[in-house]
Amino acid sequence: IVMWPTIPQYNVCAKEVVWSSIVSNLMANILHGRVGWQQGIHLSVYNPNRVSFQVDKIEVRFEYGGETVGSSGRFASLWYTKPGCVGDYVLMVYFKPTISAARSMWKDYSADDLNMTVHTSLAGSVGVVPYNVSDSMSEFRSAAAADTALCKCH
Repeated sequence: IVMWPTIPQYNVCAKEVVWSSIVSNLMANILHGRVGWQQGIHLSVYNPNRVSFQVDKIEVRFEYGGETVGSSGRFASLWYTKPGCVGDYVLMVYFKPTISAARSMWKDYSADDLNMTVHTSLAGSVGVVPYNVSDSMSEFRSAAAADTALCKCH
């Protein structure tokens, strides 16, 4: 019996983003009219299949107040998750909020009420079967525990 491949699952495992960077970046760059930093975000991908899952593309985008404040760059090499295993990857995300968005983010963070939407997209293939997995509604709260069910980062 041949079993049809199952869609891989993934988590954004970052338990915390360096939100305090907002303030230090704001102070360092306010005279120049820009704020920005980069940070690695830990992702875990679970492959429930009996053959390897080849990851072709991973994209992450952080949105605050309807504005994109951070997005990932493309990763350069192919990445595989072995059958029945969880594979980990660190994706570099570049945060570049406007100064007004950074001030609002810091204000919300200070009140323990920072809400961001994380848009994620994963593309790859299991054998010859291509998959595109997206999640556009993941809400990331500074006060909430992240869903790290698949993560090895506990």
